[in-house]
This record gives sequence, C-alpha cells and structure tokens, in this order.
Amino acid sequence: MNDTTDVSLHVGLWKGIAGTVSPGSNSNFVEAVLFLLSVSTDILCDTDQESSYPTLKSYLMEHITLPLRSGRFIDVDVMKKWRQDLNEISTGQLLPVSSGREMQKFLTLLLQHICNLHPLHEFNNLKADYTMTLFAHKDARVGFPTVQKLLEKTCIQEKVKFNKVPDNLILILPRWSLGEEKIFPNLHIDLTDVLEYAKRVCHMCGDQAVFECPECYEQEHTDLSSAAFCQPCSQTIHKHSKRLKHMPVELKMVTQLGDEESSILILKGILCVQGSNYTTLSQPPRTSRNSLHNSTLPNWLSFNPRAATNDFTGTESVSHIPEVMLVESVPNWLSMDAYDCMAKDINTIPDNIRQLLHSCCMCVYSKS
Repeated sequence: MNDTTDVSLHVGLWKGIAGTVSPGSNSNFVEAVLFLLSVSTDILCDTDQESSYPTLKSYLMEHITLPLRSGRFIDVDVMKKWRQDLNEISTGQLLPVSSGREMQKFLTLLLQHICNLHPLHEFNNLKADYTMTLFAHKDARVGFPTVQKLLEKTCIQEKVKFNKVPDNLILILPRWSLGEEKIFPNLHIDLTDVLEYAKRVCHMCGDQAVFECPECYEQEHTDLSSAAFCQPCSQTIHKHSKRLKHMPVELKMVTQLGDEESSILILKGILCVQGSNYTTLSQPPRTSRNSLHNSTLPNWLSFNPRAATNDFTGTESVSHIPEVMLVESVPNWLSMDAYDCMAKDINTIPDNIRQLLHSCCMCVYSKS
C-alpha cells in the first residue's frame, strides 16, 4: 500500500466524525478536536496511564481514536454515547465553545482527567499545563502576526519560558481578541528563544549570548533572537540614549539540554472556527512509509463535520454529514517565503488560505 492509498482511506463524504444537532448542543467543537488529535498526533494514544474515567478513556480509544487513524467513519450513535457520558462529568461546561478559555477547559478535561496525561508543557515559573493561550499582537509592518511571533510576545509579557522542549504543544490563538485579524500558522516554530536553558547567539557578533533585553525586543518589534547579546555587545548597544533605561536579563547557562536536541516543532494540525462550525486542517496519520518525512507531506486532510445536513423526516434526529477532503501543497502556503509574499501583497493569498488565516483558533505542534 503506497502513501496515496493510505491517505485516500480518509477522504470523502461520510468520513471523519458525524455529530448530532440538539438544543443547547449546536457546536461541533468536540468532534473537530477529537479528529485533529486522533489523526495527526499520538497524544490520545497513550494507553499506559490509568484514568479517573476508565470507561470514557477506553471507549474513546476503541471506538473513536483508533478507527479514525485507520480511516474509518465514526457514526452518530458512537458520538452521542460518548457525549452523554462526557456531559455527566463536565458539569455543563462543554458547550457552547465561544472563547479560548472554554476550549482550554475542554482540553484539560480530556487530557488530564480522561486520558490522565502529564501536563504537556512545563514552565520556569513552576507551572505546567495542557494548553498555552497566546496573547493578541498586531504587527503594523505586515498587517498580521505569525504564531511564532505571538508565542514570543506571550512569553515576554508573561515572563515565562519553557523548561524543556515539549513533545506536543497545543496553542490557543487569540481569535476572539483579534476579531477578523489574520494569524499565520507557521509550518515550524523554533523554541530556542523561549527556552529557559538554550544556547542563544548574540544578535550583534554571533558569540554565545548571556543577556536578553525585553525592552530591546519591545522597541525593535523584531524576532526575540534580536534581543540576545553577549556581554560586550550588550554594554555597547545599551550606551545608546534610547536604551539607557533598559534592564537586560541574564540568561541561564546551558546545563540541562544536550547539543543534539532540536528546539524545532512541526505543525501537525490547525483548528478553525466560523460561527459555531469548527473545521480542521491536519497532516495525515503517520505510516511506515511517510513517518520519516511527515513534516513535508504535500497533501493534508481538511475535515468539515458539517459538509451537509441529513434531516431524517418524521424524527427529531438531525445529523450532519461530515467530509474529509485532500488539500494539496499546504507546506508551500505555510512557508515563510509564502508569508513574506502575503505580507507584501494580500491578493496573493488564495481564497481557502485566506479563510484559514481568518478562522484559525488553535494549532498543534509536535517534535515529529
């Protein structure tokens, strides 16, 4: 079986997850998130951890996650049962999902309480969490920010850094803060400058950096790497009248990270929202053939739980017909070269990519 055949198993109408429509439950957020995490990551595949809700976890694995990874369709009855059990433990906090805070609550419920996973992210302020919510930040020079830029800005404002490179990183984007503003989901993000222990390079001379200046970063509005300096360069640059009041922060010496560990994470999937309809764009599941090149697979999967509506006449049951489509050349459109072109001329963005930039509300990154 070749890679094309593998991906084709996931494509078509009646693929993915079918959700029901009932009063007070008009969002398909749960279906979209489960598809994204099941198909494009291994986050939900950890069966070793004991769960506070073992029945929910085993049902999720056996009837939703594993079937999705093999391209099978999850019908209405399966999701209805899981949702009912989920509602019993969620105290009514699941729907409607209309803010990043509500997304965070559900993901914490899913990953911490149902799957009993350790927190995905550990920070130098002794906090650990399953998601990270990014702050809104507008860059007047280009009109819309990248996820990399939002991540750096958030770490500077919160005065936090990662203790180590996480295996998986779930970033909730400031969609509700930015309104209709666009956000560019980087194909790769580099955590070097937001790690507590990392070898930083002086922006001026290229030697090892020992200081970081938050004020320089805020003043220049460039990448966080431009705020790292060795001691001589830090002294020189802060003699300027505009920088006399800056307070550079001494960087931690590298003692915990090995030279071989990469700080680059790969985009695995994107969650988008328009009204109450959530869709996803994600990499296909890894196979024995594509696992070594998964970061550059050209064709991704677009999942729409509401591609059509199936109204069963004479009954109160209404379901949506889901569809999974193949989207070609995604890495090309999410490259930094493409971003530079978009920033210069917004008309270079195809309609589907423009819609993605306007509606993306969560990104999932992984080491591999």
